[in-house]
Amino acid sequence: MRRRRTDLGWGQGALAARAGISLRALRDIEAGRVARPRTASVRRLADALDLPVSEFVDIMSDPGIGAGVRIEALGPLIVRSGERSTDSWSPQIHALLALLALLANRVVSLDEIVEYVWEDEPPATYRSILQTHVTRLRRTLFDDRSAPRIRWSGAGYVLEADATQLDVLSFDERVAAARARREAGDPAGAEAEIGEALDLWRGPVVDGISGRLAHHPAAVSISRRRVGAAQILAELAIAGGHEDHAAERLRVVAHAEPLDEPLHILLMRTLAGAGRRADAIAVFADLRARLVDQLGIEPGPDAHRLYGQILAEEVPAQAPGRRAAPIRAALQYAAAGHHTRGQELLGAGDLVGAVRECERSAVLYGTSGDSSSAAMALVTAGMAAHMAGRFDIADGHFEHAMTELEKLGEAWRAAYAARALAVTRLLEGRGGEMRARLLEALSVCEARGDVFGQALVLDTLSDIANGEGDTWSARSWKDQANRWWAVLSAPPVGEQRSVPLQAV
Repeated sequence: MRRRRTDLGWGQGALAARAGISLRALRDIEAGRVARPRTASVRRLADALDLPVSEFVDIMSDPGIGAGVRIEALGPLIVRSGERSTDSWSPQIHALLALLALLANRVVSLDEIVEYVWEDEPPATYRSILQTHVTRLRRTLFDDRSAPRIRWSGAGYVLEADATQLDVLSFDERVAAARARREAGDPAGAEAEIGEALDLWRGPVVDGISGRLAHHPAAVSISRRRVGAAQILAELAIAGGHEDHAAERLRVVAHAEPLDEPLHILLMRTLAGAGRRADAIAVFADLRARLVDQLGIEPGPDAHRLYGQILAEEVPAQAPGRRAAPIRAALQYAAAGHHTRGQELLGAGDLVGAVRECERSAVLYGTSGDSSSAAMALVTAGMAAHMAGRFDIADGHFEHAMTELEKLGEAWRAAYAARALAVTRLLEGRGGEMRARLLEALSVCEARGDVFGQALVLDTLSDIANGEGDTWSARSWKDQANRWWAVLSAPPVGEQRSVPLQAV
């Protein structure tokens, strides 16, 4: 069911809404926490997923579905095992299972088990006690083939499990899937995967287990992987121009990492991008109070700079998703008449296909001696890579195209490529490198009477100044850009602009 949903590009919330069931019920069904889902719910899900109802009902009604053991360590330790109770377990048994879960599929030595299971000096009979604990775990939980297995390796114990049996592994699997989708040019699918990975968390890892286990390197590592996943979510949301979708998930992770300054900066940027300026300011105030009270330090310059920009209502550079329309209009205008197939793929949303087709076209044009068409093929390849969030690829294509177009004397096309390169580098924190090139591009657009080009370049110069904390220059560039945007918005008179209004 989950595979079908992700293939359709839906998040859990989208499927739950289409099927008319609660989000919580859907999550429980997908995670195998419901042994026998209601037939009505299954039928609604089958209809929503456009799957054969009879086959879907048979599969989901199978008593084996959800009947196995699932261990959840991303929060308070929970073992979901049908009718079998874990209430009578001692703190040592809970700690032992939590440690094995954090190090699933790896051998945990006796010395390490003793260190983290017993807070004080272990009893002299700890070996026999440990064997008793393991036997009880095996008999209580792991007595069927669908369950995880605890095995003695000769050097220690190992919990053998997969992603369907342990949420730690499920989290890592979904993060890996999100990275793969991002690399493949599917940012929407990547965002859905990473959001579901973060939704597996119910609190701090192995929360409630006494002793030193929360500070075990494996626990620290999985917590940092959660932060990494949150950063990916923020980047995808900012790039897609829908920060409001990610803000609450980021807030939950930031609450669990109260002193993580880069994470809080991302949360501030996401909230500001979603129009929640007051919330973003409050995040900075709370972060500053904690850092001063607990560590005696102020937030770093990046946090202060962003705070100042939010106060002045100068949110940093817009995300590429919000710039996609003007970037596409400008570069398609500059590339008119070139590599039609690549632009068709781009228009259809096949970003990976567009990059590959345009790279192939660039080679063919170059081999035949048509350097201008080769350069413009790379411009479209760069645009597709930029929209897919692959700024490293976009950077290389835009820079190569800009250099070639300048050599060919096609200054106005080079100006558009320079502007696109500046936007990409701005998002990489390197916008300042392009200031001189943009000023040259501005001169070219002015000489050509290209109002649209001037507005785009001036907007980009304003964003660069904003990112460097140069508020005065940012406002000056922005005012000039707004004047040209106003001209473009007015009824056309004669031939005063070189790009038709429809393209904007």
